[in-house]
Amino acid sequence: MLNVVKPQAGLPATAVRTETANARNVRAELVIGRVATLRIWRRGELAYDEPLTILQSSMYDGPYGFDIRADDGGEPSVRLGVAAATNAGRKRFPDDLRLEYHFDKERRRYVASLEPVKLRDPLWSGNVAFRDVTRASGLTLTTTYMVRDDEFIRASPVMRISRHGVAVPVGPLPAGIRGPLQGSPTIIDLNHDDEPEIDYSLLMLGTNCCSVEAIYRYDPAQRRYIQTIQEWGFYRDWPRLRDLDGDGIIEFVGTNENIISRFTAGCCSGPGVIRIGRFDHDRIVWVTTEYPALIRDDARDAWRAVVAEMKKDLALQAGATAWYLADKVMLGEGGDGWSRVRRTYSVARWATLAPQLRAALTAEGYGTSGIR
Repeated sequence: MLNVVKPQAGLPATAVRTETANARNVRAELVIGRVATLRIWRRGELAYDEPLTILQSSMYDGPYGFDIRADDGGEPSVRLGVAAATNAGRKRFPDDLRLEYHFDKERRRYVASLEPVKLRDPLWSGNVAFRDVTRASGLTLTTTYMVRDDEFIRASPVMRISRHGVAVPVGPLPAGIRGPLQGSPTIIDLNHDDEPEIDYSLLMLGTNCCSVEAIYRYDPAQRRYIQTIQEWGFYRDWPRLRDLDGDGIIEFVGTNENIISRFTAGCCSGPGVIRIGRFDHDRIVWVTTEYPALIRDDARDAWRAVVAEMKKDLALQAGATAWYLADKVMLGEGGDGWSRVRRTYSVARWATLAPQLRAALTAEGYGTSGIR
């Protein structure tokens, strides 16, 4: 739902975000700029107005989810999802964390508590209306939608764009959006042309499916926004925005699980081969091989997974082997990688697996360069 680009790796935090949620007699408003503030009204009275200092911590990314739920007594409760961004944060809250704000009837105000929880269906019976407003770089982006009963599905999403005070035509968001979303929307100049793009990072309906990017670029000749849809694949493959070169051009740094999922179930196939792209001429251009150091780091992770699954789960080990080989081929070291993994398997197992690996590398576009 929210994606505030932090001032790191050349990505300035310029947007002021306002997201509101309304359900029954409760209205919650989350405002994020250089500081973050949460306000909650109950029956028209302000019952909470405090800064969210945790969002200023380098340990956490977020927020990625914002909704209203019912507590055990049926009283509306506001919850804010925050993801761990560092190893220290993940160790403290391995399932991410939720900031929960429940109404204290004796004190007649909302009280905050912090608890690690897994994602749960968000609502009691009834719909929650959301309105998200982002202002940055002369743009005002308004997104409205409903969250239906007991589902994370965003129903009837509508996006409107005002550019320097003038409404600009824009195509609809993709149907079938599911939440909590990975962080959407972001106003950011993706291609360093001094004209900001609008980037929605979305989840779609389906088991283990799917992460999708909806990018809107302003075309001054047509005076409208041009939509680009990029399907990343599994929901775990969604990319982060990074300026890897410090040149003002943003890279999408994510993963590709397709080759791994050829050997194991989609639910268990992660984390996937590193994949890096840039937005150019209304499409994503793949530039992964321009970053050999990152590929090499990814190959080390893949090899550790190959070793970890040895004699545990043959399907997961085969998937990790395909992941490792894809990295090695991109590095121009396919032969070395092939020799190394061959020594990991028995003769009988390798006789079956080797042609499957060759076929998978070819089908997914990595090729078998250097492999004999």
